[in-house]
Amino acid sequence: MAIDLLSTFLPQAESTPSRSLILEIGTTFGPFTINLFSSRSSAVGAYTVVPATGIFTLTAHGLSNGTMVQVPVSTASTITDGLQSGQLYFIISATTNTFQLATSVGGSAVTITGNQPGLLYKCGTPYNMTNHKVWAWVKHLVTDADNNLVLDLQPSITGASLGFGYDWQITFTKTKEQTFSLTPSTNIWDLIIQFPDGTRRLLVEDTFVISLPATHPNLIS
Repeated sequence: MAIDLLSTFLPQAESTPSRSLILEIGTTFGPFTINLFSSRSSAVGAYTVVPATGIFTLTAHGLSNGTMVQVPVSTASTITDGLQSGQLYFIISATTNTFQLATSVGGSAVTITGNQPGLLYKCGTPYNMTNHKVWAWVKHLVTDADNNLVLDLQPSITGASLGFGYDWQITFTKTKEQTFSLTPSTNIWDLIIQFPDGTRRLLVEDTFVISLPATHPNLIS
């Protein structure tokens, strides 16, 4: 699942994930991916789509094959069935007014199952994270010390596989199995980046919900 940071650029993030992250004890959380860009995304326009063919129509879109795009969404009901907010897509089969979408450069067209119209954004330039470091963790309160963690998310820097020649994403997957003394509630998760010159910046500070497992509710005291 990708977290959509459509207007994010470094060194300071302008927008944070639009939804709380949820981890149920004993279950795997993720993978979550934060896409980091060094330039702003730009709105291309509103499209229509025919689910039977997977062909999108957007007059004079100006996009060429291989261009990386995303589709934002405010509620689950406003996204085209078959697409996911925050997922990276690549233009294929482009003509002046039409195109299809794939999840890899030159890949197969994604299957579209609904005809809901939507908005298309052209992604900014991926941010080169060579020689950077990242940390991500969950704390009970914003005021807690950074060494007083509920959960270390142990993020890694990824993204080179998408063909840009360098890593530019932050990914984490975590399974929380041990018990801890914290009433399940909304907590705080932080994402911190360290630049090659040693300076650090808090990119994200947002809510994080830890929930009781449905089958073993006594794991948390």
